[in-house]
Amino acid sequence: MSHIHTPETPPQERPGLPMLPKGVPTLARHLDWALRFITERCQCQLTHADTLHLGNAVAALEALPKVPSATRRIGDTDYMTDEAGRLEPISLVKAPKLLEDDLVRRIAQGAISVNHSLGRFKTMSFWEAQSLLDTLAAEHNVTPSSRRGDIYLYSYDRKWKVSVTSQENITFGPTIEVAKQLLIEWLDDEQASPELKATITDAFQINDQKRLRVGEILRLRGRNNPHPKWQAAMRVISEAMETIGSREYLRVYRRDAGGTYRLLALDLSSVERAAV
Repeated sequence: MSHIHTPETPPQERPGLPMLPKGVPTLARHLDWALRFITERCQCQLTHADTLHLGNAVAALEALPKVPSATRRIGDTDYMTDEAGRLEPISLVKAPKLLEDDLVRRIAQGAISVNHSLGRFKTMSFWEAQSLLDTLAAEHNVTPSSRRGDIYLYSYDRKWKVSVTSQENITFGPTIEVAKQLLIEWLDDEQASPELKATITDAFQINDQKRLRVGEILRLRGRNNPHPKWQAAMRVISEAMETIGSREYLRVYRRDAGGTYRLLALDLSSVERAAV
């Protein structure tokens, strides 16, 4: 496909169309160019349905997330707004500062556009995966479950894999301190290895998020120990566990020549689902 040239159009030649912010993705710029071409060249030939579609396309451009400019025009003078909200005449702002502001805003605009696209992609992917599961359930006369386990889907040639997994967000109530004390007493009674002592001590340390190390504490429950205090501590840990919601993860893998599935670098775990 030949390269599509999308020339910049001066603001005065853009009737009825929103101004594209700097940094928007190339696809949006192509859409912007196409809309301007239709508006300027084909206005008299548009049907009512065409006009409605054109209006929807213009609305999509207007809905693009934007990084607002720091400039304001008052009278015949342009001003820059600083952190405190003060207005400084642009003529008094040093050129390197203006260049830095322009670069940061263009990068930020591109970033929020990509973030928005990822949010829409994540939403649609979850919906479509759920729709597939509902279809499979209907074919087997099974009522779809509102709670599902981890899902692994493959392309027919097995070169692509999609996983949809959920992870519960677990915390502990105040009785977790009782479990900690029971384990300390068990350490006093038993000749535990230095490694196990360190594991228990580390498990109840506060992590960088000011929370207990949930994973380390849960791993203690996997150890088989018949001592009464150990068993009591494990029961208290189970009783202290609280689930405060769950988070879903979508991952896409591509199989390499050696047969190993490699994760595509899409950081969807930190992207919120967007309205479609």
